[in-house]
Amino acid sequence: MGKNYSGLVLNCYALGDVNGTNKLGGLAGYNTGDVTNCYPACEVGGTSDRGGLAGYSSFSSVYSGCFWDSQIAGSISGIGNIAPDPPGVAGKSTSEMMSLTTFISAGWDFVAEDDNGRQDIWRLCKDGVSYPGLYFEFLAADFLCPDGVDFIDFAFFADYWLKEGCSAVNDCSRSDIDFSGRVDESDLAEFSDCWLLQSSK
Repeated sequence: MGKNYSGLVLNCYALGDVNGTNKLGGLAGYNTGDVTNCYPACEVGGTSDRGGLAGYSSFSSVYSGCFWDSQIAGSISGIGNIAPDPPGVAGKSTSEMMSLTTFISAGWDFVAEDDNGRQDIWRLCKDGVSYPGLYFEFLAADFLCPDGVDFIDFAFFADYWLKEGCSAVNDCSRSDIDFSGRVDESDLAEFSDCWLLQSSK
């Protein structure tokens, strides 16, 4: 983001490097809003007001559960114009950024855990392999870890076979792939299209 004026930024990440002159951040250049459960993992160039998370931030902005890869970004703070970093902003090493514990302890809602909610917003199957991704980035039939559609996913899918009353809010734990309200042959066909494929995330 270049600028976020008083908006709420929630559940996002950025991986592309940032270059310019001033007010540059891995996630936002200029921020006067609130940011929750977000992270960037990128290099941040520039000469002034540059931060791992945001280049320039108003002091009224609220951050919660936000991280930035301090190993990649280098010797800069999380917020370019504020030192030390405000509550809710923490720089972590690359290995920490690729660890489920880092995010679970901050209240992020991940697949296969219920303590932080049941929306399954984020997913990270194996520590040290990649940064967390948003659940929707994975194949529709890739319900569970490990990544890829296999017999583990098929067993999960079979538990919901012919289940009815799936809604947009509760799509039978995402086994109602086509959102028809019922787990049936149409969903099986979509599941079969993903068989033995790996998610691109």
